[in-house]
Order: sequence, then structure tokens, then C-alpha cells
Amino acid sequence: MMKDVLIKIKGTQGLGDQNEVIELTTVGKIGVRGENILVSYEEPDTVGEKGVKTQLHYKAPNTVILKRTGPLNSKLVICKGVRNNCSYSTAVGEMMLGIYGENIESTLTENGGKLIMSYTLDSNLRLVSRNQVEITVREV
Repeated sequence: MMKDVLIKIKGTQGLGDQNEVIELTTVGKIGVRGENILVSYEEPDTVGEKGVKTQLHYKAPNTVILKRTGPLNSKLVICKGVRNNCSYSTAVGEMMLGIYGENIESTLTENGGKLIMSYTLDSNLRLVSRNQVEITVREV
């Protein structure tokens, strides 16, 4: 059963001292599917393309799968200590990115909690950005 939740997302990305912070608060749903925690929400129009839905699957203890569907489709697999190749859609086209999971910490349960993940993105084995995403989920 999925519960209504308030989701706060704080993302930091960049290289060296060139960092950009994006913060977003939205409503969504949380639930348990098998042994995974599933958080889903529709991205507000202010973030990018209209109608993009995001699903975050947390697989304890060290994997997060982030899927976006709609006008933009992507599937990022972030696994602590592992580099994965992922397809990522943008408004100007699709690209292949390498994603290396540096750390994943979670207190998520079916009632909410916090997920913090840090990872790097690379293109053609060149570092593009270092990222940290902090997601806080609480029941409405």
C-alpha cells in the first residue's frame, strides 16, 4: 500500500568549488514492494519538462535505482562501490553516462525517513560532476 508523503530533495552537483545546489519540495507516495522501498513523485513543471514521473527504488543496503518516465526517460543505477553505465535523457537528446556510487545511507521505511547518496558522473571516462542528493520523506 502506498502512503501520501511530503518529499524534500536537496541536490548538490559540481566540480571543485563550482557547485550548484537545487532544492525541491513536492508531494508523492511511499511504499514497500518486496524488500524495496519505493518513493514516487511527479516532477514540478518548474524543474524541467512537464509530466516527468520519478520513481526511486531503494534496495538495502547499498543500491538505488532512479527511473524517470514521460517526456524524458532515464534509469540511473547507483550502487555503492560500483560503476554502472546508464542512459540519461535531456531536453536536447540522450546520452550515456558512467555513474559511480560513492556512498548510500538510508533510514527509509514505509513511514518515511532519509536517504543520502553521493556519486560521480562521467562521460567517456571523464569526470563530469560529483553529486550528493539528500531526500527526506515524511507522511502528510
